[in-house]
Amino acid sequence: MATAPSAMSLPPQPLPTAADDSPASVTDLVFFATHELAVDGVDARLFKHYSATLREAKDPVVARLWVLLHHERDGLDDVRLLDRESAAVGGGVCRWSFGTLRRALPALASRTRNASAAYATRFSSSQGENYRRYFYFHASLLLWNMTFGHAYPRVKYYWRVEPDVLFNSRLNRLVELAAADDADLLLGNKYNSHLDRPDWPHFGLNRHVLGHLPEKEWVFSLVSLSRLSRRFFHTMARRWTAGESAYEEVFLPMSCLPQDGCRRSSFHDIGRHRSVHSELVKFFRYIPCWRCLHFLGHADAQHHDDRVEIWHPVKRRACWLLYLDADWKSKDVDATLLAKLDAEDVGCERNDSSWRAEGDAIPSAFTGEACYARRYPDVLADFCAGGVNTCKWSAIRDHWREHGKSEGRQFGCES
Repeated sequence: MATAPSAMSLPPQPLPTAADDSPASVTDLVFFATHELAVDGVDARLFKHYSATLREAKDPVVARLWVLLHHERDGLDDVRLLDRESAAVGGGVCRWSFGTLRRALPALASRTRNASAAYATRFSSSQGENYRRYFYFHASLLLWNMTFGHAYPRVKYYWRVEPDVLFNSRLNRLVELAAADDADLLLGNKYNSHLDRPDWPHFGLNRHVLGHLPEKEWVFSLVSLSRLSRRFFHTMARRWTAGESAYEEVFLPMSCLPQDGCRRSSFHDIGRHRSVHSELVKFFRYIPCWRCLHFLGHADAQHHDDRVEIWHPVKRRACWLLYLDADWKSKDVDATLLAKLDAEDVGCERNDSSWRAEGDAIPSAFTGEACYARRYPDVLADFCAGGVNTCKWSAIRDHWREHGKSEGRQFGCES
């Protein structure tokens, strides 16, 4: 009879200098989970902005940023502090791998392998592999806690955020808004029930965590933005240690059951019950992906009002970095560079009207191009796929220079 592999502890480590300021007073730890991080790359520089804004959180919230860097090499079996990356982002950065999981949580690693076999019969190998990771991604919080948690005795909430989730205001404001809801599990999007989505494939593939409950109570939700209370985190820690797991979009919400005294909520619920004009989940969806400039247009237009929004997924985020580098002033952003970045944002559809945001929120750097397109229907049709918020700005500018100017067409917004 085979014996289960035994767990090996992860030794506690000191904090990096970038994260070593008043850790004992921290209430919210915000973890960004990523697979790659270049110290001079877009995400590292965005994380530095996020880290700075989190430090501006108002009492009683004290928030700090960490980055959990998932490494694909199974040979790594520890949680390794990365000093250079930590200094670059102004917070802690540590690397972990499936090998770390196998060392510290062997029962969970074994359960994940079993999930791979079940999913392989339903999905392609690459798709199944991606789903497999969502059997253990949140357990990285426990691996981190084994290593660095000793320094944060007052933490109330553990956040996990994927980099393609963008918030149109300063990140400390999102954490402060969430502080008004003491839910044990707070997820980005609303919860979908089995009654609404009986065809969702992960229900059938995860009956081992659902079978004891009536189908009307089955729910799932996206987990790319999550906040776990201290109590719920320890509940999940016990389950992970015991090797219990399932696809996280169902496992997390179905591990927080009202009958057990656990309360679920979402940013959708926060938006409905607060006086702030909130669209927190209106643009929170898996597909299609949002163009960075589309998001930036709305963020720029709403910067000075009370509308707050979460957008997901924004795969190319360089335009947002340019905006933050310009201290939230779109007039100071290089319009030519923005147009170039937008032309390179090829992974997102431009002609699907079903996902367009309401209104034509245009970065102020492109108001001239937008007015030109509105004025001439042929330009709008040729370069904007029918809507001003999907325009190809550099192409519009080139059209005016090469054709419109000589034809006597008017560029800009003056009548």
